[in-house]
Amino acid sequence: MKQQANTFKPSRREKLAERPTRWVGTALFLGVILVNIYYVLAGICRPENLALSMGLLTFYMVALWGIDVYEDRRYGINLPIVAGLSLIALRLGILQLIPFVDCTGFHRFLYMVPPFLAYLYFGRRPGFAVAVISYIFFMIDFYRAIYSDIDSSIVSHLAVVTDELFIAYSFILLIGMVFVLLMAEVLRYEKASRLEAETLYVELEQSQKQVAELAMVAERNRIARDIHDSLGHHLTAVSIQLEKAKAFQKIDATEAGKALDSAKRSTTEALQDVRKSVGSLRESPAPSPVRNGMKSGRANSLRSDGTQDFKLSDSLDELIKGYKEVKVNYKFSGDESDFTQPVLMAIYRIIQEGLTNIRKHAKATEINIEVRLENRAKLQLEDNGVGFDISEKPDQHFGLQGLQERVELVGGQLKIASELGSGTRIAVNIPKQGLKTSSLKTSSFKSK
Repeated sequence: MKQQANTFKPSRREKLAERPTRWVGTALFLGVILVNIYYVLAGICRPENLALSMGLLTFYMVALWGIDVYEDRRYGINLPIVAGLSLIALRLGILQLIPFVDCTGFHRFLYMVPPFLAYLYFGRRPGFAVAVISYIFFMIDFYRAIYSDIDSSIVSHLAVVTDELFIAYSFILLIGMVFVLLMAEVLRYEKASRLEAETLYVELEQSQKQVAELAMVAERNRIARDIHDSLGHHLTAVSIQLEKAKAFQKIDATEAGKALDSAKRSTTEALQDVRKSVGSLRESPAPSPVRNGMKSGRANSLRSDGTQDFKLSDSLDELIKGYKEVKVNYKFSGDESDFTQPVLMAIYRIIQEGLTNIRKHAKATEINIEVRLENRAKLQLEDNGVGFDISEKPDQHFGLQGLQERVELVGGQLKIASELGSGTRIAVNIPKQGLKTSSLKTSSFKSK
């Protein structure tokens, strides 16, 4: 994030907003020189050595301006406290030299600059402390003409010092300090808000990239699940029917022909699923899962908006009807209209994957399937096959991993129980709307 934040390059206007002393200070420095020129031309005051006084005054103003430039180019607005306070002290020191060449007293307004900088750079307490020090330096500046032992020829051009004039200057200076300290507080708040906004912007960019990456991963996983669940199911059926046809080729030609016809139907359905998956990839970046992997027919009807409406009960009837190798005891109860499409699709895919696994590995003779759609969607799928070792890692069973992902996406609970020689039981519990809470639980059991 730090590298991203460094890419922000403020414009010239933004830089001036961060360092208002660059233009405020420059205006004050020029003002001191111009007021002195006016006083001389108007005859209000005229130093004994005019060229020397104006030269020194210009030199001091350029020195103060140079400190601002150096400070900005060397440190920006993030000064180390030692360097910042040292430069502020240097400014105060230069201000103590200006009264000897300024016969107007206008330079005393420059005492507002150090407190402003201290507050802007380091906060409230350093700002108030420097304000007190600046006022003390102002008092020394003002009364130096009375209590100094400097030769009268040097100080003869200093402004006349009176208590009334001191009070007036003090009042103006204190009001000015309050104003600049308030302005520094506003600038600090604005700076903090801008930095926070920039940080949030960078975080938002990173979040968008992460969301895009997660979306790509989710879409890739969805395609993998669809290929495994749908295409894998059909290919398994094709393989079994071809083996059956080969076995009955010489014994019963009619039965072998039926097996080949069944294999052909499964191949056609697999091709349809492939076309639908490819079509969904070309249509929208986030296709609905209910539009992928389902064969056409009365299981899927078209809505008024042209999208497919998935019917769980009809789809399960067709799925189980085509499964003739093993006895299937199937029960369906409840109203599916209250359940979301992703929840119904998850139930269908779990049953489809379960039947595929039973065909491949279980060597079962009987399967019990029960679907209940009440307050929650509940599924129990059980076979009396050979079972498997539940202690194996989930990534060794890509089908089980896909089931887990599907259940997690709809916020359900998946429980898989099995042991060698005792069959397998899959229990699923999913809320109607598919809330984002999920868990995977596994255990062992002995079949009845």
